[in-house]
Amino acid sequence: MGRELLDHDEGLLTRIRKIVTDPAVTYASYLKMDELLRLQEPRSQGPEHDELLFIVIHQVYELWFKQLLHVKMVERTIGARRGTGGSAGAAYLQQTIGRPLFPDLREIRTQL
Repeated sequence: MGRELLDHDEGLLTRIRKIVTDPAVTYASYLKMDELLRLQEPRSQGPEHDELLFIVIHQVYELWFKQLLHVKMVERTIGARRGTGGSAGAAYLQQTIGRPLFPDLREIRTQL
């Protein structure tokens, strides 16, 4: 599905290539990893990791909720019409919600 979108929208492909090939852009700089990790400030003083785990999990939930709200906004805005770049619009976004990000990692964890 993603390849179809890229094939259809050369402008999107060009923008993605520019982002990924820009030598000043790295994974960490693009995702602002330093800034993101500084936001995880446990208040407890113990050696426990439970609080940090709580923070990380809930930050991930909040990001997922943000994606979910985006999908709902697109559904209200464009309904069943095609999305920008010729994508299936809300139908495409709806599929992304339940899709595991790293299916290989999900599979290997059951073997560890």
